[in-house]
Amino acid sequence: MDLFREVLSKDVQFFDSRKTGDIMSRLQTDVQKIQSALSDQLSTLIKNSLYCIITMGILFWVSWEMTLFTIAIMIPLMCFTPIYGGCIQKIQKQISDKTAKQTEITEESFSNIRTIKAFASEDVQTVMFSTRNDDVFNIQKRISNWYGFFGGFVGTFAWGSVTLLIYFASYLIESPNSKMTIGTFTSFQFFMFSFLLNFVGIASVLGSVLEVFGNAAALAEIFMYEPIIKIKGGEEVTPSSMEDGRITLQNIEFTYPTKSSIQVIKNIAITVEKNKTVAWSARPAAANLP
Repeated sequence: MDLFREVLSKDVQFFDSRKTGDIMSRLQTDVQKIQSALSDQLSTLIKNSLYCIITMGILFWVSWEMTLFTIAIMIPLMCFTPIYGGCIQKIQKQISDKTAKQTEITEESFSNIRTIKAFASEDVQTVMFSTRNDDVFNIQKRISNWYGFFGGFVGTFAWGSVTLLIYFASYLIESPNSKMTIGTFTSFQFFMFSFLLNFVGIASVLGSVLEVFGNAAALAEIFMYEPIIKIKGGEEVTPSSMEDGRITLQNIEFTYPTKSSIQVIKNIAITVEKNKTVAWSARPAAANLP
């Protein structure tokens, strides 16, 4: 509702610079993805994260040496995760933009179907839609490759660390000054497997949650747009001004949105008296001819 109100509060220039399909895509596709991520994936991410934190505390209690060794192994993964998150956000922003352009073609084709039929341009519109669809598909392949690479990297890294833990545990057991026993290592492995299962679960939903930031960036452009002509603000309307009924417009300037370099109206002032209707039209170019 807030987004819909924000869109309606924009000036005409906002709608001139954006097609209806683009705005519809923001209101429908982006909002739906954010709702899905926040309702499903986010709860799973929070649950698994809390379980990992609790399990990490138990691991410190069982064996602080092996826990520190585990954290040292996971440092490369922790360094790679922010890079992965940044790439996912950028790609999702591109997907959102390309999907909006695809929606533009769909909305314009259906709303102008009589014109398309009149000029027999069905094939032209189909080619345009196919091009937009291929753009979305190609970017979706990129984000799928990132998902697969990150999931495989996390799985290989997580379960491969078990082999290193076994080697390090054997070293501690053989060390005369260490309190590590086979029973302690067995307990540590049990909690470690629980930690890894939840950690892999975090990796599986992390991409979907990070996509929210890409969709949110697309929606933020709407909220950050400052209309030139505001529908709120200005001087307060008083009873005396309502009785007077006079409207004065000063310093009026106008340029067409597609030709902003050509100024059509410059520094014009108009005063409309109460209960009067004023029509303002430009002088035809033919009237200047001899």
